[in-house]
Amino acid sequence: MYEYDEAFLKFRFRSVVNTFVTGWYRDDTFYLPLSGLFGSLQIDYNWDASSGQIHGFFIDPDQRYSFDPATRIITLGDDQFQLSSRQIIVRDADFYLTPDVFSEVFGLGFAINFQRMTLTLTTGHILPVEKTDQRRRSRERSGTATILQPHYDLRFGREKASFDGMFLDYNLAWNQSMISDNRSGRFGYGAELLGGDIQGFFSFSNNNSDTRYENRDIRWRYAFDRSDISYLAAGEVYSRGLTSNSFYGVQVSNEPIEPRRFFGDYQVQGFAGHDHDVEMFVNGRLVSYMNAGETGYYNFTLPVTYGSALVNIRKYGPSGTYSETSRRVNVPSSLLRPGEFTYHADAGWLSRTPGRSGFSSGDFMTQTSAGYGLNEHLTLRSGIEYFENSGSPVFFGSASARLFDQYLFHSDVVPGHFYRFSGNVQYPGFTSVQLSATSWETGSIYNIGGLRNEQQGSLFLPLLRNKLPLSLRFSGSRTDFGSQTMYQYDTGLIARYRRLNIQAGYRETLFHNSGGTIRQNRLLTGSLFYMFENRPSVPAPLRTLMVRAQMRYTVQQDRFESITLTIDRRLGKFGRFSTGVERNFARRGDFFFLSLTFDFPQLRTSGNYRSGRNDYIMNHQVQGSVGYDSGFNRLVLDNRQNVGQAGAAIRMLITDGNGGGTVATGSSVIPAEAIRFRQTTSSRLHDDGVSRVTHLMPYTRYSIEILTDRIKNPLLIPEFTEFSFVTDPNGFKQIDIPLVMSGEVDGSVTVLDRNGNTSGANGLRVVLFEKNRRTREVLPAYSDGTFYKLGVHPGSYIIYPDSMQLQMLDMVSEPPYYEFDLEALPEGDYAEMLDFRLLNRMHPDSELPASEIATPFPAPALANATAPAPASEIVFGADYLLVMFSGDEIRPDEANSEAALHNAGLIRNKPGMVIEVSGSGLDTGSGSNSGSNSGSDSATISASASDLNSNSASASGSAVRPDAGLIWSRTLEVATTYIENGLDPRYIRLNYKSGLTGLTGEQARGYNSAVITEDLSPLHPVIFGLNSSLIDPEFEALLDENAAYLNEHPDVVILIQALADDIGNPDYNQWLTTRRAAAVRNHYTGRGIDTRRIIIESLGITGSPCVLQDEKMGCSVNRRADTLLVMDDENEE
Repeated sequence: MYEYDEAFLKFRFRSVVNTFVTGWYRDDTFYLPLSGLFGSLQIDYNWDASSGQIHGFFIDPDQRYSFDPATRIITLGDDQFQLSSRQIIVRDADFYLTPDVFSEVFGLGFAINFQRMTLTLTTGHILPVEKTDQRRRSRERSGTATILQPHYDLRFGREKASFDGMFLDYNLAWNQSMISDNRSGRFGYGAELLGGDIQGFFSFSNNNSDTRYENRDIRWRYAFDRSDISYLAAGEVYSRGLTSNSFYGVQVSNEPIEPRRFFGDYQVQGFAGHDHDVEMFVNGRLVSYMNAGETGYYNFTLPVTYGSALVNIRKYGPSGTYSETSRRVNVPSSLLRPGEFTYHADAGWLSRTPGRSGFSSGDFMTQTSAGYGLNEHLTLRSGIEYFENSGSPVFFGSASARLFDQYLFHSDVVPGHFYRFSGNVQYPGFTSVQLSATSWETGSIYNIGGLRNEQQGSLFLPLLRNKLPLSLRFSGSRTDFGSQTMYQYDTGLIARYRRLNIQAGYRETLFHNSGGTIRQNRLLTGSLFYMFENRPSVPAPLRTLMVRAQMRYTVQQDRFESITLTIDRRLGKFGRFSTGVERNFARRGDFFFLSLTFDFPQLRTSGNYRSGRNDYIMNHQVQGSVGYDSGFNRLVLDNRQNVGQAGAAIRMLITDGNGGGTVATGSSVIPAEAIRFRQTTSSRLHDDGVSRVTHLMPYTRYSIEILTDRIKNPLLIPEFTEFSFVTDPNGFKQIDIPLVMSGEVDGSVTVLDRNGNTSGANGLRVVLFEKNRRTREVLPAYSDGTFYKLGVHPGSYIIYPDSMQLQMLDMVSEPPYYEFDLEALPEGDYAEMLDFRLLNRMHPDSELPASEIATPFPAPALANATAPAPASEIVFGADYLLVMFSGDEIRPDEANSEAALHNAGLIRNKPGMVIEVSGSGLDTGSGSNSGSNSGSDSATISASASDLNSNSASASGSAVRPDAGLIWSRTLEVATTYIENGLDPRYIRLNYKSGLTGLTGEQARGYNSAVITEDLSPLHPVIFGLNSSLIDPEFEALLDENAAYLNEHPDVVILIQALADDIGNPDYNQWLTTRRAAAVRNHYTGRGIDTRRIIIESLGITGSPCVLQDEKMGCSVNRRADTLLVMDDENEE
């Protein structure tokens, strides 16, 4: 025997470690397990069997350590520590060291409380387990940003009107100098007209008594809710051909009015390492997270949007290692989604003479173009354009290509006119390159300047990325006019040190012809910019102050051109002022300038003054918008232009108390800034209690969340907290959100023991289930057994003690449930005295049929049921009834149909219970009753899921009985009955039994098969997306409920079974289900569940046939993972 005593210590460390460790004790000395503690703290350690040493790195991958038990030497970096024989003991499973060794070598101060048998740790290190917990908490605090989210339920659709709404924009300006006095104004107007929108602009200018007026851009547009045509516009519009020209005419297209955002899904895959945490960031925001699990591979599905996105993959090892990879994903707006077809057509007369063109006002023009997305990498377009004076139509084509996610190319081919090619790339480190080249044909109507060809290029190159970031920029162009060639260059350096920005640049223009080269506009520039922080340590006058110094030096004249000093500061809440001085050497004068800007919510005004050399320039500008909210009959002032856009007027009201939760006359408005858009918007709460949102796009769907914590009265709750709406053009969409007075629920749970004594059921969970919304909330019972819930939404409820806990306690509830309604009353509604008494199943008061104890739904009356067989006795299988079949019938007889309905009532009382529905043949040959009526000794058949979905048996497996297809059809019939009676199909698993269910001859006479219903698990399942092992937030919340139960019952062992649908390669699906099981396991371990309590099993596609008859392929509810309870520890084997 060992001369040491074994000790079990409770080890807690900074709320991130809560476990038991096994130590040894002798002569007042404790010995602690090296690998056991390092494993709990996620410190890297490895066992080298060849050398018999433990080695790894301590926190930092560069800080290596090793331990040789034979020599008792620990090496950490360059230091060695020799242990004495009394500082170490060796056992088969670990090496045990005294606390002073951990302290001296690793700086880990372990302390043991002998009386409480606890182990604590103090250290100055930030250990890997803490870093893991910090990342988890950070993810929970910030949530994961979403690239794209599905819209919430549409509650306020598009409402067309003959005439509604009105926006009027204005921009008034006054400019004055020593020699001129000019006043001008521009007004825009827009409204909803004939179901579409109309808009136009009016302007005037007055210069020294000369006044001019102009009306322009008047057009009407009608938006269609169809895929073949999106809008029709008439009036003065702009063409969308090779050039954009203003014309009077008609325009039609199927291109969406709402700009495209989503392009497609992009798979981000790779290898991280065993049990690594992997985070995906897009443009610096966390969008997804997973654990690489046993395989070490990660796979994210990234919704790709138009534009440029920087994707960073950060990998955190279980022992503190870290690595990061980056990639750039670019999608240009010219690229169409695969299979997408678009067209655009214009026809009319040019309204103005375009600059630098061969067109004339009044010329007839027409243009038609079409585009098609061949795949995710290539889009082709072609079209025809005709102008009255051009003589012949112009045909053109273009191609947009995307290669390797970040290389973008575009080409235009216009025979007889020009050929253009361009390309650009942007790398993860922000290095970017752009190139373009155009070859022009002389005499083209698009080439009035007489160009031959031109080339352009630009480069942005970060040189340093440390404390002093330094970047290089360069751009250049070459333009060939035939008689001469022009070259232009512009280059510069950009540096930053803390809050100081430094820039230096050089530009030059060269002309080359037969006479030689002329260099012009050779200019050196430089600037310094500094912005003071808005912090208490900074003197108040300097906070937010910006200082800029600029200089320009002319190389040709070898002198400074100008030097400028500017200061800029915020002025109050809405204002900003800027002032400065300039020394202009070229004009030989000094200049002073001052600018004041006030950006009020209702309007924006700005004024500028500049003086020097006996002259001055002064201007003042006022701009804003006036909108008419027809729904609430109010004029709304805004500081930005709104014509052509849309708004929303959102109001929260207490309903009139009629119990219907509807807005009616007399309802009270509750002012609250409690709305949140997914997109950036401008919102303001007005004095009438209405939140008005401006700068929305017309004909566009937006999603809104109601922030209930911002409603001052906590008893008021909205009828809906998430919804979407479609905007109406040039006006405010009226949205009323009804608020109802919430209800209150309270009661108690007491335990009656065998002696008749009662006590509060501390810690027991009570389930509050809303029947219409299908929501489930768990209420904990306090130390005295009472429970209560404030802020309960009006509705129809069932409340009952947690059935899983009752099973674990071997108790029943009296009564088993309560049903009640909470009405929408002005003073709120109450459900009180919901008292439950828990009895042992053997208690005399609990001698009720099992089915009556378990369900709030009464069992059907079966006494008078008739059956074709002589014996119509219904057999109980636990709380559920067998549903038996005879002959070749697919549907059960009347008595067994009642049994199926009875089972459905039982299951509805357990909304969180996963059930298993099994089909089996009946053993009626011998009349033996040795079999189990649950069929537990049967094995699952080897038929594939596709065989079962098609109601046909597999021809390859001899284990399949001849009536396998018929038994499967009967199993599906019973499961369908459950679904039709309100059961969630995600909580149903099918399992076809090949064995025989043994019943006595009298019980089963006349029947040849039975469908068995059993409780599979009281813990929630997880349903995954197609080809995904990521857990959606909905199921993360349900897994948290499971974890809460498992933490309350630390002796329970669980089995995670993961399944896949029947699409795809079996080997891949086996790998995918392993990932799914590992994802659920990792969620549990992240919530404090010991991995030793978790068994995982990947079933691939053979786990379960499909319960949904309309999903013949790719069963969505089979992309799942179930958590099963293993009551006997022997099952761990």
